[in-house]
Amino acid sequence: MSFQDWNEVKWDKRGEKVKGQSDKTRMNIAMRNGTSVSSLKKGNLNKAGTNGLNNTAISVKKLEKEEDTFKLPKVSLSMGKRIAQVRNEKKMTQKDLANAMCVPIKIIQDYESYKAIPNHIIINKMEKILGSKLRD
Repeated sequence: MSFQDWNEVKWDKRGEKVKGQSDKTRMNIAMRNGTSVSSLKKGNLNKAGTNGLNNTAISVKKLEKEEDTFKLPKVSLSMGKRIAQVRNEKKMTQKDLANAMCVPIKIIQDYESYKAIPNHIIINKMEKILGSKLRD
């Protein structure tokens, strides 16, 4: 049993940090002792060296001047009609289809009224449950 060391070991979560000293104080002490010190400046700096607050105002002005309008694609007229037609052939209500897909009924209503933004996952579920191809 000569290989065992029975000396007491103490663990400190803070490491060598002395209580009450700030990072700046510890950095100054390390520089005085001649040890190498590196520091990182906190914050998001852009090319000019500012913290980005003035940059936000510039971005907002650019957006206001922008004249392009962006429209997200909606479900096509033929797809909405096809969903309703196949659902009625299967004698399912919108609520039945929504329950089978585990989605809110509002999603089925939006797809059939051409208001929904197409989501391939939802369309795949509908095709699988209805047993028919719905895409154009």
